[in-house]
Amino acid sequence: MLLAGGCIRPGKEVARMMLAIAALIAGLVLLVWSADRFVEGSAFTARHFGVPPLLIGMGSVDHFTFPDWLWIQRTSGAHQSP
Repeated sequence: MLLAGGCIRPGKEVARMMLAIAALIAGLVLLVWSADRFVEGSAFTARHFGVPPLLIGMGSVDHFTFPDWLWIQRTSGAHQSP
C-alpha cells in the first residue's frame, strides 16, 4: 500500500516480493551450479572412455536440447502458427 509521500509501507506485499526475488536468485544460482556439474561429469565421462571431450559435449547438448525444439515444432504446427 502506498503512503501519502509515495513510499511503500512494509507489509505482506513487500515480504512476498522479497521472497520472490530471493527464490529467483536461488534458482539462478542452482541452475549455474547444476550446469557446471553437468559439464564436469561429461568431461569425466569423455576422459574415462578415451573420447574427445568436444564430441561428448556436442552429443550431450544435442541430446538434451532436441526434445524442446521438437515440442515447440509440434505445438506450433497444431496451432497453425509459424
